[in-house]
Amino acid sequence: MLAVELSYEKLHSEYEEKIARGIPMSVHEQYQVKLAGLRVKLQRKPHREKLGEILLELGTIGEDRLSQALAEQKTNARKRLLGEILVDRGWVDKGIIDRAIRRQIKFENGSDKMDKSEVD
Repeated sequence: MLAVELSYEKLHSEYEEKIARGIPMSVHEQYQVKLAGLRVKLQRKPHREKLGEILLELGTIGEDRLSQALAEQKTNARKRLLGEILVDRGWVDKGIIDRAIRRQIKFENGSDKMDKSEVD
């Protein structure tokens, strides 16, 4: 499933770059469909260490905001990922989310945990 996570990150970055340049709607829709498919795959994948728990442990978000974002995630028809919600609301920087996801992947592959100094 690591490949799906990396594919999502790459595709999302490509999409953000193209949006900034004003891509045509047909291309926009194509990216939305691909991203939605990858989102579904990621949401179905169980994680031993959840993204929200990593962010709490690192002190990058409080429990109240995490709870709000999780509630939004449950009620959102688009089934957005937790990291997307936190970044869109401006509660966590995208770079922090990216690092926390890398930690999640490393942990699931048996590597050592990232400590707080890797986030600062």
